Amino acid sequence: MEKTKIIYFFIMFVVIALFLINFVSASFGDWLRELFGGEPQLAPFNLTVTVGNTPPNITFVIAPGASPVENGTSFVNVIFTAFDQNGAGDLNSSTAQARFQRTGQITRENLTCAEVLGQATTNTKNYSCTIGMLYFDQSGNWIVNATIKDNSNAMAENSSAIFSYGTFIGTFFSPKQMSWDSLSAGAANVPSGNNPMLLNNTGNVNINYTNGNFNITAIDLEIENPGSGEYIYAGNFSVDISAAGCLGTQMANGTSRAIVNAILPPGNNSLNYRNDSSGQEELYFCITALSGTLSPGTYSALKGGSWKLDYL
Repeated sequence: MEKTKIIYFFIMFVVIALFLINFVSASFGDWLRELFGGEPQLAPFNLTVTVGNTPPNITFVIAPGASPVENGTSFVNVIFTAFDQNGAGDLNSSTAQARFQRTGQITRENLTCAEVLGQATTNTKNYSCTIGMLYFDQSGNWIVNATIKDNSNAMAENSSAIFSYGTFIGTFFSPKQMSWDSLSAGAANVPSGNNPMLLNNTGNVNINYTNGNFNITAIDLEIENPGSGEYIYAGNFSVDISAAGCLGTQMANGTSRAIVNAILPPGNNSLNYRNDSSGQEELYFCITALSGTLSPGTYSALKGGSWKLDYL
């Protein structure tokens, strides 16, 4: 009998305990729901990932070597290939440019390169750029710089290629004939009536007396009357870069003589400063002395040969 009572009370205890646990749990859940505003909600939200623009790239540049054109312009065609990961249509062809660059020299450039039509691929375009090199531009290696932008204004640049510019030696001078008005026998220190002779460097090589390539070879002037055999000797002439006096380099028949202090560097002759800054030099010719026994007449180089300017 005692055992039965114990079992009964145990069962009652379990039932009551389960009831209390359920009540307490329910009240606690209600308390949480009241605190946080009812049943928990699952709120939807979006994820946004922005991938930035990929800048273009210039993968190939070439420019063939060239040589100066005397007193003119040598045109060189630059070809380059532009690549764009976003597609060839993202390349802004109106921004394609190319330049030749060298320290101490004026940059030569083309700011309106043209797309080579019919050669585009999914991601690439080819461009052609004609650049003019002037006759006085320095010889040697020039850097080839190519640039282009995409439609987002991101720029590609390539300066890996080299362009080789050659040399040209040339001059142009005027007048071609130096003359003197009627002179008296025995006259001295008489400048030419059409001084000065203006020389232009029409190439890109520095010409000056210090490196031995600015010389004049004079010839005796013979009277033009047939059979007279009279001369004004070359040694009676001087050539100078200054108009003051007749103190320049004395000439000698058939001999190349350096014109002291004469310089003729490359330069833009069209500036016409008449000095080295525009690639020019002035020469002044003078008769330092005439023999007092010369016969009247015209003396020239027609028989003996022309005087020569040596600049090689």
